[in-house]
Amino acid sequence: MGDIDEISREIEAAEGPAAARRWKRGQAARLIFSSLADSLAWRFMMFQLHWKTTWRNLKKHPGYTAINIGGMAVGLACCLVILMWIRTERSYDRFHSDADRLHLVYTQWDEGEYGTYLPGPLSAHLEREYPEIAGASVFSTARNVKIAAGPEKGLLATIGLVEPSFLEMFTFPLLKGDPRSALRDPASVVITEALAERLFGRDDPVGKTIQMNDGKTDKIVTGLIRRIPDASSLQFDLLASSAAGRPFLKDWRVNSTPIFVRLRDGASAEDVGGKIAGILKARDPEHSGTLGLQPLLRLRLFELGGGGRIVQVRTFAAMALLILLIAAINFMNLSTARSERRAREVGIKKVLGSRRGAIVEQFLSESVLLAICSMVVAVLLVGALLPRLAVILGQPMSLKLSWPLAGSVGLLALFVGLLSGGYPAFLLSGISPQAAFKGHRRMFFRGGRGRTRGSALRKTLVVVQLTLSVFFIFAVIVVHRQMGFVASKTLGFDKDNVLVLSLRGQLADHGALLKREILGNPAVESAALVDNDLDGWYSSSTADWTGKNPGDDVVLGLNWVDADFLKVLKLEMAAGRFFSSEFPGDPAEAVVINEAAVRAMGMDQPLGRKITVRMGETLERTVVGVVKDFHTESLHAPVGPYMLFCSDAAPNLYVRIKPGDLPRTLQGLERTVKTIVPNDPFRYSFLNQSLDRLYASERSMSRLVLAGAALAILISCLGLYGLVSYLAEQRTKEIAVRKVLGASGRGIAGLFLRELGLGAVLATFLAAPVSFWAAGRWLGGFAFRVSLPIWLILPSGALVLAIAVAAVLSQTLRAAAAHPAQAIRNE
Repeated sequence: MGDIDEISREIEAAEGPAAARRWKRGQAARLIFSSLADSLAWRFMMFQLHWKTTWRNLKKHPGYTAINIGGMAVGLACCLVILMWIRTERSYDRFHSDADRLHLVYTQWDEGEYGTYLPGPLSAHLEREYPEIAGASVFSTARNVKIAAGPEKGLLATIGLVEPSFLEMFTFPLLKGDPRSALRDPASVVITEALAERLFGRDDPVGKTIQMNDGKTDKIVTGLIRRIPDASSLQFDLLASSAAGRPFLKDWRVNSTPIFVRLRDGASAEDVGGKIAGILKARDPEHSGTLGLQPLLRLRLFELGGGGRIVQVRTFAAMALLILLIAAINFMNLSTARSERRAREVGIKKVLGSRRGAIVEQFLSESVLLAICSMVVAVLLVGALLPRLAVILGQPMSLKLSWPLAGSVGLLALFVGLLSGGYPAFLLSGISPQAAFKGHRRMFFRGGRGRTRGSALRKTLVVVQLTLSVFFIFAVIVVHRQMGFVASKTLGFDKDNVLVLSLRGQLADHGALLKREILGNPAVESAALVDNDLDGWYSSSTADWTGKNPGDDVVLGLNWVDADFLKVLKLEMAAGRFFSSEFPGDPAEAVVINEAAVRAMGMDQPLGRKITVRMGETLERTVVGVVKDFHTESLHAPVGPYMLFCSDAAPNLYVRIKPGDLPRTLQGLERTVKTIVPNDPFRYSFLNQSLDRLYASERSMSRLVLAGAALAILISCLGLYGLVSYLAEQRTKEIAVRKVLGASGRGIAGLFLRELGLGAVLATFLAAPVSFWAAGRWLGGFAFRVSLPIWLILPSGALVLAIAVAAVLSQTLRAAAAHPAQAIRNE
């Protein structure tokens, strides 16, 4: 500083005070810059040194490194897959420019149930009467509709009947055509790129004619929609104007279609929902439904009334975090298992003047490097297994490394590395040099009663691992029991050996003829025409009956079947009779209800009662029979009130076939169909497979929980291996002395089994309450479910105990087999 002051005075005398101050500031800046440069250079040199030391340690112990990287990679891969799946699930419908302003209108009944099918005229009423609503549209779909154009004579497509404003509300970009006018003409249609390629190849489809309803209706293509994203809740091949659609779309008395609305900027969904709540009750005082709005962005994940796919999202997110936690604990245990060897290294560094912070940096560098290597392996694992995982998850998935995903992956690796390496780093850096050189067993943070807090924490972490393993195994047992119960549950009818023939296209006009022809096949036992499938709920809007109390309101499930429906499904009657050809007036006069309907309507003597429902037209029927309850929905819902009408025309033909040569039977049925309608495809499905699809999400969840449990157990085994290795290493001399004094290998193994066995028992008790609570929450989504006896936790605990025993024996017997002299002589 003296030289600086002297030079500064000379400059001030020669050039003035301002020049002297400028010179001082320049010298200070150069000094700061030089200090920073030296510090950064030093930090970089230390960083290089830490990484070199880390890499040498990893290469020196390849087994330890492989186990650590493998366990962490499995945990990170699981976490990465679940994060990708959650991102896909949350991305649904977000491509619409006004997605946050789009809502689905729903009905909440006084009984607490929800419905999304509403009267078609409600759409125009909402747009006309409520200024907060910028647009409204029905979205009525029809699947497997036959479409023809040019040389293509028989394509099956999904049609959406919508309002002209639909294309302005939703962002389905038109490659050709004007979204404001494309559907104004009832004779116009808009098709997707995929359908256009199938119908017209590379030709321009706009202006061309397509035939629908087996050539009975011509439509002009006025627009071409870009391919619809997979992440869209609304899927269709063709859009047509609802003005030329089904007559019941114009009837206020028929709940016939979903309705979507787009709110104006600044409009509150809660306020609009409150204003429209009483529309249906205002039109019909007996109506018990209240309207509300559900955001489109919640449509994929959240069911009305609670539940939905969000339960799976949260479940799998929690599962991924737990598996990642197990992997991190595994890393800690494997790191501390080698602590005595690393302790001398730490002692030498401290003697040579290393700061504790530098030692912490070294161990954290090692853990972060392991985490980065593990993440690379995890990405490779995910890329290799992604096609199989997409099948299990039931949706397409791809590993596209965008910058956000790459950044998330990098941050996840850094977080896991710091989390899993923090405890060993601070533990090892706290060793005193004297204890390290003596190999003192209590070198880590001495606690009371001669025990170490580091040891207690390590054992606690292992108990946590075992607890999570018990939880996962219990989850597998519960899910497996419930899915087995679902598969074997008596549904009230025989679902096996029943084919469902779809009577679409030209075949729709020949259902009765086809039934007569098919019954001539010796492989066919019986056949029946059925309107609605048994994998969904189709209900009336209102119902009246003789003896109805004011205020009672029952929503009845509806179906139209012929007289052989009872025979095909092997249903049983509780009272009265079923439809019969001996009673020609049954189609116009009779109805059959189930026992649940009798209870819901409070009928002591149901036979002979009059029931009236309104479905576009008023249907008044007399109850002629009561069928025993049978399931018309999945087992998530209880058996609801149901009524059957008699009809000889329906879009499905249920055919009960005899067990035997199925391919030959199908060939015979196809020949029969082709003799009636040669140009229509032979379409069929099996009733039991259709019903099994109701539980597709549960089966996916079952497979994922099983995979998660397997991963948790695998990683926990590595953790146990680390703990037993640590104990065996710490007690090498004790084992040697015991052998010299005559102890057997079994006796030595018992020393470790007592400690680890108690941990497994404690883990079982700790996991029990959480496991039963979580299982009860999941089973609560089923109206019919298995019981959860208290002993069900025991197999989980027994399996974890067996794994612990195997880990102990694999290490202690090897330690016991070593020569005692080498262990005693080694210092």
